Amino acid sequence: MKNITVYDTHCDTASLLSDKISLVSNNLHFDLERAMRYSGYMQVFAVFSDPEYGNECRTKCMQVLAELKKQVARNADKIAICCNGDEVDMAIKSGRVAGMIALEGADLVQSTDDIQMLYDNGFRIITLTWNGSNKLASGIGDENDGGLTDFGQAALSLMNELGIIADVSHSSVKTFYDVIEHSKRPVMASHSNSKSICSHRRNLTDEQFYLLRDMGGYVGLNLYPDFLNDSQKASIDDILRHADRFLELGGENCIGLGADLDGVEYLPEGIEGVQDFYKIADALEKHYNSMICEKILWGNFDAFMKKML
Repeated sequence: MKNITVYDTHCDTASLLSDKISLVSNNLHFDLERAMRYSGYMQVFAVFSDPEYGNECRTKCMQVLAELKKQVARNADKIAICCNGDEVDMAIKSGRVAGMIALEGADLVQSTDDIQMLYDNGFRIITLTWNGSNKLASGIGDENDGGLTDFGQAALSLMNELGIIADVSHSSVKTFYDVIEHSKRPVMASHSNSKSICSHRRNLTDEQFYLLRDMGGYVGLNLYPDFLNDSQKASIDDILRHADRFLELGGENCIGLGADLDGVEYLPEGIEGVQDFYKIADALEKHYNSMICEKILWGNFDAFMKKML
């Protein structure tokens, strides 16, 4: 495997783990055996707050977290859950995968005490919504876009105070702008692409990207073909087109990978999972200088994480 370091800011693998599906080796997009082929690897694991959970949302999410932590503890020689940059550095230097925990969709958050509970359980990123609305804010699929609620502002304030990164991927347009206005710290879009290149509603307009860039935020490039072009069939060249656009907009220091592994039905041609990230690295190296490649593959999120956590 190529001697590269890779940081990826979004996968949904955690929600698929069970007694029969191991984090170490499986048929999903991600497992530790494949990630450990790289010289260094950091993965943000999203705990998905599925709207179908309803009143069981908190219970279900905590079950997902418990299964992830159980499998991590069982394989402490291969992975460590990290809460800050120093811990990520230590894990990678010891030859392990560095894992971080995120909540995707804050439906379980019903009071600010829940924000504290999430922090105490190791969550360091919260994607404020999925596609619908919740007590905090409206998602991108909400027809009545109310933006960030008063409670959402209070939750965001506590996240800023504690050191939990606010993630605006999946946020509605008004929620996005409200978060930018009210957050006292930079925010991220962990797995979103350029709307100038692909018109999908989940992607970022140039103006939105400028705002994230100017506040010192971060954007992770999503590998889902539906977010890469309008034909539902994509290649690595499409990933490069989104990187090109963000770089044209001055994003050299704020873009990276937010692949959405195990959260999408299919991936670009030639990419079957984490084992193929080296192909993206090869394409980047042919397209950009080594400094830009390093920033996209890991450096930009490394700097963002160490600034925020």
